[in-house]
Amino acid sequence: MAHSATEFNPRLVANDILEEPDILLTPIDGYQNVPLMSIEDAVKPLLPTVSTMKTLAWIAKQNAKKMTQTQLSQDEAAAIHLYTMETLVYPLLNSKLRERDREQLKPWFAYLKLLLTALFKLPLSTNKILWRGVKLDLSKKYKIGEEYVWWSFTSCTTAMKVLDSDLYLGKNGVRTLFAIECINGRSIVDYSYFKQEDEILLLPGTYFQVVDYLSPNSTNDLHIIQLRQIEPPVNFLQPPFNVTQEQQPTTMQHVPMASSNDMIVFTSSLQQMSLNNQQSSTTSIGSAPSSLSIK
Repeated sequence: MAHSATEFNPRLVANDILEEPDILLTPIDGYQNVPLMSIEDAVKPLLPTVSTMKTLAWIAKQNAKKMTQTQLSQDEAAAIHLYTMETLVYPLLNSKLRERDREQLKPWFAYLKLLLTALFKLPLSTNKILWRGVKLDLSKKYKIGEEYVWWSFTSCTTAMKVLDSDLYLGKNGVRTLFAIECINGRSIVDYSYFKQEDEILLLPGTYFQVVDYLSPNSTNDLHIIQLRQIEPPVNFLQPPFNVTQEQQPTTMQHVPMASSNDMIVFTSSLQQMSLNNQQSSTTSIGSAPSSLSIK
């Protein structure tokens, strides 16, 4: 399906990051024991919650026929496509992943099994700086040196200039930009309803440490928080099947990324460019590099 250059992917700036629990939840477990089903059967338990789910699953499966990638089955590709469609599916699933009561997640087990089976089969997006933004000030929630878990799926982009658009963060107002040193995201652009952005999906249970923070200057309300994905002390997400070391999202070796000093210099440049954007219509943050070089 073709999309215009002005399409809007709401997942890249969803404010649900604010809803991440302040305490550690029990691991996401049990769904992996459900048999792998077709997309039609996997969404049946969700019909009482989303009455149009049968129709949405059919559309996703039809669109999956046109996808040229062959590493996934049609049902697996459809599961990713369904997640990316502009429906209630992704916000409802993510809200259940953040619930303290894991019983709330059970109706989603069959679909979650199909979705995660597909995602675990995709190549890892390693050694990348990812970008995620919200139109909020989250600086008080994320403290340097502290560690955090994001329990829901999290959509990011490799192209910082995407978030600079007025459709997303824009250049004015209170905003938080996360610069995420990612080890094992999954690129879903080949299966997404939105084709303009290189969307990288972080899996539930992704574990971070806050490395640095750059506060706004007097004329710019952009807060920049640097996160580094690290190996968690426990497995917050059970895999959908027996996986290899390369597929495992929670057992990983440290990969040297851009240094904190590099990020400070880079984000200082970001803020200066954002300030320049307010002063001159001829200067654009889109000319900035979309990722940091790996050292």
